[in-house]
Amino acid sequence: MANLIKSVLRDYDRLLVDCEAYGHDMAIILQMRKDNPPVQVPWHRSEAKPLLEKDIDEKKHLEIDPETGEKIKPRQLYQSRVEYREYKLKVFRDHLYQEVKKRERKQFRFEKKNSRTKTKQKLRAPATVVEGGPTYHDGYPRDEES
Repeated sequence: MANLIKSVLRDYDRLLVDCEAYGHDMAIILQMRKDNPPVQVPWHRSEAKPLLEKDIDEKKHLEIDPETGEKIKPRQLYQSRVEYREYKLKVFRDHLYQEVKKRERKQFRFEKKNSRTKTKQKLRAPATVVEGGPTYHDGYPRDEES
């Protein structure tokens, strides 16, 4: 029992030392962050993210350029708002493509789920009775012998 008590006390002492060291290191990190704030807000916390989502909802990325008659380039959408220009064009373009692909994938998964549900519902459809006897979900009557 004495060895167990010594072991616990030794671990507790090590815990206290580690806590002090951790607190010291965190104080240094917090001071460094205070002295050198991040230059740029991360995209997911920026004002540009919801604006881009809104523009995609309004299908602005698919609009036709009146001068060329072609679909607008990401650069033109990028230049349309000040919030977008806080980031490099490549960063904006990547987030634009990512959001468009995310929506396409989500729509595909939704349609696939619906088609599976419809198939299951067809398979579960009850038999209907007609003059020639019972008819099943495939529309063909079954022989009583089979």
